[in-house]
Amino acid sequence: MRDIRHDVGERIRQFRLLRGLSQEALAERSGLHATQVQRIEQGKLNPRLTTLLALAQGLGIPLGHLFADPVESGSQPLKDLDSLLAGRSPAERDLVFELTRTLLNHLPRGEK
Repeated sequence: MRDIRHDVGERIRQFRLLRGLSQEALAERSGLHATQVQRIEQGKLNPRLTTLLALAQGLGIPLGHLFADPVESGSQPLKDLDSLLAGRSPAERDLVFELTRTLLNHLPRGEK
């Protein structure tokens, strides 16, 4: 059974990538240190609830999105775009990431 720290860390990473943010940018938006964000994403740090709330706010998502199963909850897909785009050229991958970022930036805040 996977550790919840890994699952939450992976969701944070996926939301961060979908928004086109570096770990440093997310850390700045959340009032955290970049190393802390990195360790949380890797599942090496057990963050406090207040830290998770700061990350969710930095990502512009409800806190519950860090725990919800994306398929069952009906929230935006959190599948790892890297694996979905395996075998695609770097140009195709960049295009998908850019289109995803553009779409997310045009959604009303509550729908991201």
